[in-house]
Amino acid sequence: LLQARRNYERAIAIDPNNALVLNNLAYVLTETGGDLDLALTYARTAQQKLPHFNEVNDTIGWIYLKKGLISDAVGAFKILTDAQPEVAEFHYHYALALFQQGNTQDAFDECRLALEHHPTTDLDAKILDLTERMVRASTDTNKAPPKPLYPPLQKMPRDLAPPPIHFDPWPPAPPAK
Repeated sequence: LLQARRNYERAIAIDPNNALVLNNLAYVLTETGGDLDLALTYARTAQQKLPHFNEVNDTIGWIYLKKGLISDAVGAFKILTDAQPEVAEFHYHYALALFQQGNTQDAFDECRLALEHHPTTDLDAKILDLTERMVRASTDTNKAPPKPLYPPLQKMPRDLAPPPIHFDPWPPAPPAK
């Protein structure tokens, strides 16, 4: 990421109005311990140029989360999940913000939605890690644990159940004389 950061900084020096480069540099600054205020400035400039590009709005929400502006992050990620409910990463980011806000049940629900929208293997691992942290946090504070990610198995209705299987004993009994 550090090499990407240097490349984006060079690209901004050449074209300071490139919204995609501004957004990507903002994200990389956030992930490499860079100046979060500068990252937010870059991301907001990109947002002005591409107001409906949800990845820019995601970057802004991510910066809010890293800066500890949790309610701002929750608001940004809520807008994203409403706008693009099929994007697993947006649900994961929303879940992180909700969890940091102390809203474990809604965070758990967002993790469930993220898993339903076919996350990458890497994102799937992050979602499961977050759910484990939420369960640990809820048991550490004697709160009720969140609802499970997957619904409980239900009994199959009798008319849909497969017929019972009958097994003959083995070895077979010797023939009667």
